[in-house]
Amino acid sequence: MAAPTIPQPASRLRRVWRLGIRAAGLLLLGLVFAGTVLWFSTELPTPEHLRARAALGSTRILDRRGQLLYELPDPLSGRQRP
Repeated sequence: MAAPTIPQPASRLRRVWRLGIRAAGLLLLGLVFAGTVLWFSTELPTPEHLRARAALGSTRILDRRGQLLYELPDPLSGRQRP
């Protein structure tokens, strides 16, 4: 049975460098991901603004003279008049 070989200092140093490069790559990837999330989150509307826009109201179908032909109420809130 052969005795296990002891790693040489150069190969140990190479292993440490590879581990460091991988760790730096993961850190950089995490920072890019966090920056992207922050960038897109600044453009999102606030929840209050979304709630205000959620009220769609009824859909009104008019003829070419503006006469009401049919009205489709909003299925979530029912019939509404402005």
